[in-house]
Parts: sequence; C-alpha cells; structure tokens
Amino acid sequence: MATQAHPHRFALVLVVDDDDLVRDMVAASLTRAGYRVVLAADGSAAIDQLGARTPDLILTDLFMPNCDGIELLRSGLLRTSDIPVIAMSGGYAGIDLLGASRTLGATATIAKPFLPGELIDLVRGTLDPDAAASADRASTAGPGLGRPGRGGKAAADCH
Repeated sequence: MATQAHPHRFALVLVVDDDDLVRDMVAASLTRAGYRVVLAADGSAAIDQLGARTPDLILTDLFMPNCDGIELLRSGLLRTSDIPVIAMSGGYAGIDLLGASRTLGATATIAKPFLPGELIDLVRGTLDPDAAASADRASTAGPGLGRPGRGGKAAADCH
C-alpha cells in the first residue's frame, strides 16, 4: 500500500526556545518527520534568522529571557508576514500566555509538556489544514512518536 507524501514534508520550521533540551527534542522530532529545522534560543536570535531566511512555520516558546515569544509575535516582521506561528508554553504563574498569543496572532498553540506525535500533528495541521483533516479521517490512530499509549492531535522589535 503506497503512502501519500505530505505536501509540506520538507518545510522549513524555525524553532525558538531558550531550553536546550526542549529545543533539541523538538528539532529531532521535526527532523524525523521530514521537516528542515533552524534553531534560535530567543526572539532576538529568531529575528536574526528571519533576516537570513523565510521559514514556512515558526514554533516559539512564549516565556524566555531577553526577547520572549510574546515580543516576537508583536514584532513588525511577524505582524506583516503570512508565516504561521505555533506558540508553546508550560504556563507561568497562572497567566494564560497561550490565550494571549492567539490574540497577538499565533495560528495555533500547544501546552508543554507534549508528546512528539502531538507536535507533529499540530505542525502538519497548521501547514495544511485540509491534508490534516484527510489524514485524521484515514488514520487508524497509532501511538505518538516514540511514546506508547497516546496518539497525537491535536509593536516592539527585540533588538
């Protein structure tokens, strides 16, 4: 049985997170799924990356030192672009950062911690909502990447 290739399989994803372990786990999961990945440790580094290349999607943590994900969302570069942004956060002192990120233009959100399969499904769905819906209908719901038991679903510049 032939598998249909995902149209965004080689999309470039900019991953922005100050936590080395999270950034590396996300990069490894995306790379295994066939995406190209560029890394940045904060919003300032992400803006530098955006000056050098245009990713197909940005995946950013919200709470980071220096320039955080909220500042990145508010930056002029993202407000004037069509690049979809997925905001991720583990929360901070009861503040709904994920809700705030939607208000500021994030296309989608994901709460930490998450399974790699959940992240991949969200990335696929964000890049191509129609293909994700078709895959959900045709899927037999296997487990998330490397983890048994759960299938995935799921104004100022910083310089």
